[in-house]
Amino acid sequence: MKRKLLTLLAAIPFIASCNGKIETMPKDFVPRLPEYKNKNEGDVLDDGEFAYFDFYELSDFHGAVNSSEKEIGLAKLSTYLDKQRTYNPGGTFVLSSGDMWQGSADSNLTRGTMVTYAMNIMNFDSMTLGNHEFDWTTEWIENNKNRATFPLLGANIIEDATGDIAPFVEPSTIITRGDYKVGIIGTIGDTIKDSIIASATEGLTFANEIETVKAEAEVLRDNGCDIVVWSSHNDAAELNNKVSIQDIGVDLVFGGHSHTDTDIEGSYDVSYLQTQPYGRSVAHAQLKINLETKEVSTELHEIDDGIPALNLADDPDIVMVKEQYDKRFINPVKNEKLGRIDNEFAKNNTLANFCVYSMKEELKRYDEFRNRDIVAAFHNNSGGVRKDIPAGKVTYGMVYEAFPFDNEIVIMKVTGDQLREMLSANTNFAYWHNFQLKNIKADQEYEVITTDYLRTNANYYAEIDAETIHTNLVVRDAVANEIRALKNVKTGDYSMSNNEYKPKY
Repeated sequence: MKRKLLTLLAAIPFIASCNGKIETMPKDFVPRLPEYKNKNEGDVLDDGEFAYFDFYELSDFHGAVNSSEKEIGLAKLSTYLDKQRTYNPGGTFVLSSGDMWQGSADSNLTRGTMVTYAMNIMNFDSMTLGNHEFDWTTEWIENNKNRATFPLLGANIIEDATGDIAPFVEPSTIITRGDYKVGIIGTIGDTIKDSIIASATEGLTFANEIETVKAEAEVLRDNGCDIVVWSSHNDAAELNNKVSIQDIGVDLVFGGHSHTDTDIEGSYDVSYLQTQPYGRSVAHAQLKINLETKEVSTELHEIDDGIPALNLADDPDIVMVKEQYDKRFINPVKNEKLGRIDNEFAKNNTLANFCVYSMKEELKRYDEFRNRDIVAAFHNNSGGVRKDIPAGKVTYGMVYEAFPFDNEIVIMKVTGDQLREMLSANTNFAYWHNFQLKNIKADQEYEVITTDYLRTNANYYAEIDAETIHTNLVVRDAVANEIRALKNVKTGDYSMSNNEYKPKY
């Protein structure tokens, strides 16, 4: 079978079933939208002594558009936020600290646009960019920015060529409610760039977060902001440690990226909050302003992790938008049955090992690769495999959620010494190989496969001086194709204890 090259970004890229043509979403597709409603109209809560402001935030939603036992989904999240607004109609704000689009077949096949339109309906006030917003390059960040009714923030994302903030983000936003101004600053972790495929952030620098926030907070105060909130795509506990006892000019901090619930009382009465991923929790803080002194203080701060269990109705406006995407672009792809597995595929065990085995087998399906002498395959467990796949029927959508990234399989030509280095450098990797370590010859050339992300990442293989061959084959589809080929998969064949997949030296 001849290989079909993927035309990245010309349309939504994926390998579909050979059973028929699948419609891909055009870059300019706009669904029929409900009439816009300003949900922030009304009075700011005021008891005669204080004015109150409620901030709701989530991060790392990762395109979890459908509700489940653990995840709220877009339509129920909208209903939840509408209910919360009733307590303080004019003083409620909704923020995101990043990684909203990337992570499910539903969102990936629409390149985040369905999530963006849903956020418009929910009247989000801002969204800070996370590392996974860059997975489809800045072209798709721009595409979503042009659809959003809220600003994309990234005060420390600097364009190297100009030294200015990147053109697809704003450093902050000022929102007026009643007689009050609220400023929101957005930043991305200044050490997170290495978690993004290098080609997506070429020409960009993530500047120091603390210094950036200090400077931007001064700008917001000079522009009359009564409250300043910092929304960062970085671990909230780490931010608290970095700030320590400094007064950086903010009243509240929201974090993200590390997928953990965090609720910390920092110095200067500043709370640091962060949520679980996939909409499993929402952060809430209430700040109050003394009407006489204008002093800002924290009334409460909490993490609501019981939302998915609430008996919430679906917002019909969200459902209307979602159904249009579902019918045309999502369900025909994600609902395809690939095969069955006898037991759960665990993401950091059997599924990771099945992945590297599938990468090796995928090359055999194409004329230009099947005769190559591939001796090893490498894939990262941590972050690279996102979800378990439960026992029973496996659909393409399940594989998509486990492997949401469009990581390409690449071939590296390495020496024996370099191969030994790759084998010993990463203990949290799954890898397949067909040799004994003692038989590797230092100066002999070997061909191994890995992903373009690992090949270009400074923390992994970027510094290895070796020829690279691009295959234009996607890891996710290698896994899907192998399940298709096997039809009934015995997950125990890919256990960590199986030396073929996780050897112990």
